[in-house]
Amino acid sequence: MKRKNIRLLPPIALDERQRQQMYQIEHRGFWFAYFGILALLLLEILTNASGILIGCTMILLLALSIYTECCCIRRGLWDWRLKPNPKSNALMSMIGAVCIFVFTLLVYTKNGYFVNSPALMYLCALIAAFFTFILTFALLSVTAHICNKRNARLDEACEEDEEE
Repeated sequence: MKRKNIRLLPPIALDERQRQQMYQIEHRGFWFAYFGILALLLLEILTNASGILIGCTMILLLALSIYTECCCIRRGLWDWRLKPNPKSNALMSMIGAVCIFVFTLLVYTKNGYFVNSPALMYLCALIAAFFTFILTFALLSVTAHICNKRNARLDEACEEDEEE
């Protein structure tokens, strides 16, 4: 008995050029939404929004990040411009550490922490930045290793298909 395919949507009516343009639009829209959610989260933290609101925004951002990372690793993809190597991992980790340093200083200043001891405030921000660098570098190194292994496995499968 032959199974009948039920289509909920009509077939795609775009040619190759239009598909590429649609992918570019969706790509820009994704990153606009991603950084918009990140900015919203930072704004919520700086304005002392409710914990539920911050938590919901954080869950949305983390879900989007994890989904993107898993899909990219599954296909052996890393980044448009960077290679999965220690140099680029260190660069991205340093950018994250500087952002955390500045953000920590902003939060401490806004909330009046360490008013009498600015040196202690800078030390705490520096410690947060240091641990951010270490954790980000470790996480990027692990995912880069997984991505490189997956890419090698996909290349082997592609070569085997070409030989047959």
